[in-house]
Amino acid sequence: MLLSIAAGMPGITLAEEANSSSQDFGGLPPGAGQAEVYGLCSSCHSLMIVKQQRLSKEAWLDTLDWMIEEQGMPRLPPKSLDLIASYLAEHYGTGGE
Repeated sequence: MLLSIAAGMPGITLAEEANSSSQDFGGLPPGAGQAEVYGLCSSCHSLMIVKQQRLSKEAWLDTLDWMIEEQGMPRLPPKSLDLIASYLAEHYGTGGE
């Protein structure tokens, strides 16, 4: 039997809330950087392109630099780029980080 733990609304479990949250952001897993990745990446292309990658944090940073230099992505502060690259490496990385 599953325990139902209230998470913001009575009758909603934490798992249901997390699932709803990821659906709100194109299926991206919850975590620091989720909203930033969703807003930045999905404004230009499908999130499936992001989800199929398996890049290290350094490779994600290189990819973001390439998108800024070659694809017209807005230049972001280093702190924002680090947050986005960290999120991407954690959820769509090589698995060795």
